[in-house]
Amino acid sequence: MNPSRIKDLDLSGAHSVVIGFLNVQSVAHARYMVRRIKRKSPLRVGVVFWMPGEDPQSEIKLSATIGADFVAHNMWEAAASALSDEKPQTAQSEAMKLRPRTPRVRSSAKPAVHSKAAGT
Repeated sequence: MNPSRIKDLDLSGAHSVVIGFLNVQSVAHARYMVRRIKRKSPLRVGVVFWMPGEDPQSEIKLSATIGADFVAHNMWEAAASALSDEKPQTAQSEAMKLRPRTPRVRSSAKPAVHSKAAGT
């Protein structure tokens, strides 16, 4: 799906969304899609990579990196996680409120100018 078409999705009444990717190299695209869907609607969003996972610890890190509520590697895991009653994570944009930038204070001292001594 083209990411620009996410705004056209009718997610009313949906409990969760599952996005499938054919390879694990799609992490950046998955993160982008999850973020866009979570901005649109506060529901559970999961990602399925149709390749076997390495180990449970890397799955937790991958899920945190993507911002997804769950990461699965087969249909059973995806369905079980999508139908879970766990609450969805908040979108990163909401969770991480940015503080206004404070202007840098520049010192009035001029940098030292080095010149060659005459005759050397």
